[in-house]
Amino acid sequence: MITIRKLSKLPPVSALRKSARLLQGFEQDLASNISLNPVYLKDLISFILSSPELNSEELKQINTIAQESETNKGELLRKYNGLRHLLLRHLKEEPADWDLITQENISGNKTSAKNRKVFPLEIFLDDIRSPFNVGSIFRSSESFGVRKILLSQGTASPSHKRALRTSMGCTNIVPWETVE
Repeated sequence: MITIRKLSKLPPVSALRKSARLLQGFEQDLASNISLNPVYLKDLISFILSSPELNSEELKQINTIAQESETNKGELLRKYNGLRHLLLRHLKEEPADWDLITQENISGNKTSAKNRKVFPLEIFLDDIRSPFNVGSIFRSSESFGVRKILLSQGTASPSHKRALRTSMGCTNIVPWETVE
C-alpha cells in the first residue's frame, strides 16, 4: 500500500486516481472480512480533502460522506463506495461491471432462486427477437423480483448463447416457460 507521503508527491490527478483505487481495495477487503487500518483510512480521506483538483461542491460532498457514522459493515462499504464513485465522477471515469462489490461479497449469500425476494409479478415477452434483449430482460426481472417470465413462441430462447451471456446467469434463477 502506498504511503500518504508518497501519494502526496504524485501529480494531483494521478493521486486522486490512486486514491480511488485504494478505496476500491478497502471495499474489497471489507467485503472479504479483512480488517482495515482506520488510521490510514482517516489520513487518506484527509489527503483527498486537501486536493487542489476538487471544487468546493465536491469537497463538501466528500466531507459529508466522510463524517457519516457507520454502524455495520454494509454502511461502511457504502461510505467508501460513495467516496470512490465521487472521485471517479470527478476524474470522468465511468464505473464498470468489474468495479461492483456486491452484497453477496458481504453476506456470503449468492443470488439464487431460493434466497431472492420474489413479488407476485409475471411478465410476458411477445416476439422479442434479440437474444441480447431477452438476456437483459432476465437480468432486470431478477433484480426486480419477477416471479416468472412467459415467452411467446416467437421470442428468442433464453438458452441461446447470447441470451445466456447477457443474462449473467439469471436465466437459471428466474423461472420461465414458452406459452401460446
